[in-house]
Amino acid sequence: MFRKSILFLSLTLALFSFDKNVPNGKIMGTSSCPICSMHIKKFYKTSHAVVYNNGKKEHFCSITCLAKNMKKRKDIKIIYAVDASTNKLINAKKAIYIIGSKVSSTMGKTSRLAFASKSSAKAFQKKHGGKIGNFSEALNAK
Repeated sequence: MFRKSILFLSLTLALFSFDKNVPNGKIMGTSSCPICSMHIKKFYKTSHAVVYNNGKKEHFCSITCLAKNMKKRKDIKIIYAVDASTNKLINAKKAIYIIGSKVSSTMGKTSRLAFASKSSAKAFQKKHGGKIGNFSEALNAK
């Protein structure tokens, strides 16, 4: 009986501690943004992550905080964005961004969400507005 209770409790905790917005419950680097200290899980859809040349990883709440980091750090090996339709990390420089949709922004005035496919981006755009752009345009949007 005691073993069944422990097993039930363990399964319940595992079920409710898993965050469906974070693939496999994993975040690159720490659980809060190194620039503004906002929680990554709460703002996962707008988050961006980097891997530096030395292998260190950091995860930022938004492209705005990523941009602040990019001004200081020139040793970035790869930049990831979260695909807003699948919650998977994708190469930010290959992503299609919707810039300025009706969806509120995490940091800054202009919302910027990344998508792996143009069809997903267009479907989102049809519902929420905004314009299609690339990483550079999203990074420089005000």
